[in-house]
Amino acid sequence: MSENPKGIGSEQVKNEGERKKYQIIYADPPWPIKIISRKVRPKQLDMPYKIMSLDDICKLPVRSIADDKECSLFLWTTHKYLPKAFQVMEDWGFSYNCTLTWNKTYGFTPFSFMWSTEFILYGQLKDKWVRQPGIGKFKTCFEHNPIGHSVKPQLFRDIIKGFCGDKPAIELFARQKTEGWDVWGNEVESDIELTTRTEK
Repeated sequence: MSENPKGIGSEQVKNEGERKKYQIIYADPPWPIKIISRKVRPKQLDMPYKIMSLDDICKLPVRSIADDKECSLFLWTTHKYLPKAFQVMEDWGFSYNCTLTWNKTYGFTPFSFMWSTEFILYGQLKDKWVRQPGIGKFKTCFEHNPIGHSVKPQLFRDIIKGFCGDKPAIELFARQKTEGWDVWGNEVESDIELTTRTEK
C-alpha cells in the first residue's frame, strides 16, 4: 500500500479558502517505480524514498492551491509513466500544452533503446489560458548531466521563472528549500498542508 509523502491524515487538510494560492506549481511525483540492479541480472529494488500509487497522486487536491486567475503546472514524469502523467494533469485541473525534454546525455537500456531522457509536461488551468512573458525564449529540449538519483537540476527552476516570471511558486515533493519557492514534501519543512482527498 502506498504512503502519503506528507505523512498526515486527511482530517488535517485546511479548508480550501485558507490555502495559499500559487501561479506556478512545479511537481516531481514519487511515481511507483523500482530501481534496477544489474550486478548479475535485472532485479527490482525499492526506491530510497516513499512512493505513492497513481491513484493517490491523482487525488492530491492540487487545484485547491492554484490561483484562480492563472496557474502554470510543470509536471515531471518518466518514460514508463508518461502516459499516466496526462491523467494526473487532467485530474489536477490542468490542460496540457507541451512536453519539455531533459537530455541527461546518458542513461540505461531496459531491453530496448537507451533511456537517457525525462520529461516535464507543461499546462495551465483549464479554460484559463494566460500568455506568459517568456513565450518564444526557451526551447523544449534541454541538456544537463544528472547530479544524483532523482535530483533535478536548478536549471529547470530557472527556466520556469524565466518563462512565467517571478510569480508565487511552489515545488511539490521537494527535496530541498529553494529561494523564491514555497515547498511541500516529506523531506523538507513544508510551507503548506496538502493531503490525498478521501473521495474524487
